[in-house]
Amino acid sequence: MILRQGLVCVDGKPRKDGKYPAGFMDVVEIPKTGDRFRILYDVKGRFVLVRVSEAEAGMKMMKVVNVYTGTGRIPVAVTHDGHRIRYPDPRTGRGDTLLYDVKAKKVTDLIKIGSGKVVMVTGGANRGRIGEIVSIERHPGAFDIARLKDAAGHEFATRASNIFVIGKDMSSVPVTLPKQLGLRKNVIVEREEKLIAAEMHKTIKATGKRKAKA
Repeated sequence: MILRQGLVCVDGKPRKDGKYPAGFMDVVEIPKTGDRFRILYDVKGRFVLVRVSEAEAGMKMMKVVNVYTGTGRIPVAVTHDGHRIRYPDPRTGRGDTLLYDVKAKKVTDLIKIGSGKVVMVTGGANRGRIGEIVSIERHPGAFDIARLKDAAGHEFATRASNIFVIGKDMSSVPVTLPKQLGLRKNVIVEREEKLIAAEMHKTIKATGKRKAKA
């Protein structure tokens, strides 16, 4: 019923089809309630809804997946979500990110891919992790490899095609990030935290039973 009435918007447009393919970086909005969420990944590689402000909801980040010259020798940049941007910045190349004003329907900034830039991993075993590009190794005829370092100083690697540039540095990332900030805990730390939480739960439960008997 809510969808049929056009009460749910994706990137500013009402969507009535329940099968509409909303995906990474899209903003889902319910204008009547004022709720707005951006679709990102958590550190376990799952889609997560991150609440955003009205101002942020009007901005979207789009990864450039191809640049070509179209009819009439018009340069065109194709993005990960299917947008085709005519006459992009001449510096635009594959792997770069465009900041897009959804309402004005225009590109407001370009973030070039390269060392020092902040990225979110969108594929592979490290999906959802966030890190700074240390280097990108080119391997003609094979997969290029991006070496990254997260905020805790841990280094990891993934295919270069799996990274999505989200900022020029950590202090200038324009989108609200998931609460984990892309930091994945190692197995030992995660296990210890679960054991501590389980012990606390048992203690609270036992205390509650003693109070009930008293």
